[in-house]
Parts: sequence; structure tokens; C-alpha cells
Amino acid sequence: MAGKNGHEFEAPGSFVLIMTFFAVFVLVYLLNWKYLSDLWPIN
Repeated sequence: MAGKNGHEFEAPGSFVLIMTFFAVFVLVYLLNWKYLSDLWPIN
């Protein structure tokens, strides 16, 4: 049983930072995919 001194969830800021980085990464990936699909039309 974890008490007050247990390692439950110590750094919520790092989780927010990771999720922000992941969201920016996905956004850049999708924008580049759209840009490439406009540059290289497939007949």
C-alpha cells in the first residue's frame, strides 16, 4: 500500500510537456503530409 511518501504521480508538469510535444509532433506531421500531397499529385 502506497502512503504519502509513495511514488504515485510526482511530476504532472512532465506529463503535460510530453503531451504538448506529442500534439505538436502530430500536427507538424499532418501538415507536412498535406503539403507533400499538394506538391506530388498522383494521377
